[in-house]
Amino acid sequence: TVNISGDNSNRAITLNSNGSLLRIGSGQTVTMANLTLQGRASNNNSLVYVGSGGNFTMNGGTISGNTTTNNSGGGAYVTGTNAFFTMTGGTISGNTTTGSGGGGVRVDGNGRFTMSGGTISGNTCNNTGGGVFIENANFTMTNGEISGNIGNNGGGVILGYTANFTMDGGTISGNTATAHGGGVNVYRESGTFIMNDGTISDNTATGHGIGVIILGGTFTMSGGTISNNISSATAGSASDGGGVYVQRNSSSNINGAFTMSGGTISGNSVPRFGGGVLVEYSTFTMSGGTISGNTASNSGGGVAVGYEATFTMNNGIISGNAATSNGGGVWIAQTSAIFRIVNGTVYGSNANPTALRNTASSGAALFNAGTAQRGTFNSTTWIRSGDLSTTNNTINVANGMLQ
Repeated sequence: TVNISGDNSNRAITLNSNGSLLRIGSGQTVTMANLTLQGRASNNNSLVYVGSGGNFTMNGGTISGNTTTNNSGGGAYVTGTNAFFTMTGGTISGNTTTGSGGGGVRVDGNGRFTMSGGTISGNTCNNTGGGVFIENANFTMTNGEISGNIGNNGGGVILGYTANFTMDGGTISGNTATAHGGGVNVYRESGTFIMNDGTISDNTATGHGIGVIILGGTFTMSGGTISNNISSATAGSASDGGGVYVQRNSSSNINGAFTMSGGTISGNSVPRFGGGVLVEYSTFTMSGGTISGNTASNSGGGVAVGYEATFTMNNGIISGNAATSNGGGVWIAQTSAIFRIVNGTVYGSNANPTALRNTASSGAALFNAGTAQRGTFNSTTWIRSGDLSTTNNTINVANGMLQ
């Protein structure tokens, strides 16, 4: 067990040849505070390496200035069974990887990363995961900040095969994806993202899923906020799903799934479809929470339901969203798209106060080009009570019945 700390805030350890500055292996524990670990502009490894059975705790200090050309994280790489990284404070910043992922931190091979404080910011990956890359590993975030990172896919956090990310607090903000997933990108079918609290905000992307993108994986949201994520694409570009984008994984052909029981998706914006949520070839189940104040410059201000997708609403509120064209609240885009509502409210142009009103050129509350029904479930069997048509007026349903 080694505790390393500077005797003042200016102490630094500088790497002067290729490799890792710290390598922590089985049975070894290193705790760091009040110290700067300074990397190299051209390196072939992460600045900190934690292998199987190793344990690294960062209570303060800085890990910065490392550029690696291989597939390890630019700042820290955690890999192997019982490899642990606990971050309670400090900063991981200004690191870069030109490999497969993790400009700031990469965790794989059954490693575990717990973040309860500190900042991961200003890191870059030319491929996936500007801030944090997780694959076949677990990441728990209860506090702290992941901000200002840049990646091709997954500006803030990206999840690969059998990756689990639980967010109980903290902030993922101001990150940039040059393709998809400005905040969080679940790009494999076995990836799981659970959001119980925290904030995903002010991220940008030129592609889909400005806040969160799910490609064949699973996203469960019971609390927290996904807000003010804005597409950086030009008007009319194929950039959809301002808050959340859910899609089939193209390589495995496995559908994605999004379940929302609480929290807020608000103030997000895209130049095309699905200001709040867009779902295609996948499922979206809403049993609580609020989708409000989102904008789509084409259709689906609140929720856009596309090809072979099903949106089931069993509670919650959809309000104050805007679409230039169709479906201010909910847009059922085409014949294979399904919307089922058991309970909940989708406000229309007749709502008071006016802040609750969804707006669109056609179908302020609902635009239906597919199947839209109200009803109930008998176990998993859908019991239809009636159909819903395109309407500007508020839709308020309780136990399958219009109110």
